[in-house]
Order: sequence, then structure tokens, then C-alpha cells
Amino acid sequence: METANSPHPRVAEFITACATAGLNDAEVVREAGIHRSVWYRWKSGKFSPNLKNWDAVERTLERMRQGQAA
Repeated sequence: METANSPHPRVAEFITACATAGLNDAEVVREAGIHRSVWYRWKSGKFSPNLKNWDAVERTLERMRQGQAA
């Protein structure tokens, strides 16, 4: 019997933060230099992001939020 994996809690929070900011989560991750297959694995819960990649994603989200406010 297969069970569905849940994404890391920070990934779920990131998805919510993107939606709240009116941003597409996949676009933010792509802008951070993360390949879409890696993003899919994070979202599916198959893998958790490492610190270096996650820092890049968070910095990109903040930069894109500020760009919207300008």
C-alpha cells in the first residue's frame, strides 16, 4: 500500500507565502535556480531542501515581494 508523503513544513509555508503575495511558487523557485524536478520532489515530500538551496529560495521570494511593492 502506498502512502502519500507530505512536504517539509517549510515548503508548505513557502507555498502559502507565495500565494499570499500573489506569486507562483514554481516561478519563484525557478528564479532561485532550482530545477523544476527538484521542486516537485520537495512539494511531494520525497526530498527536503538543503540549507543552501532553501536560503536561495527564501531570498528570491523576498526579492520578488519587494519588486511587486515597487
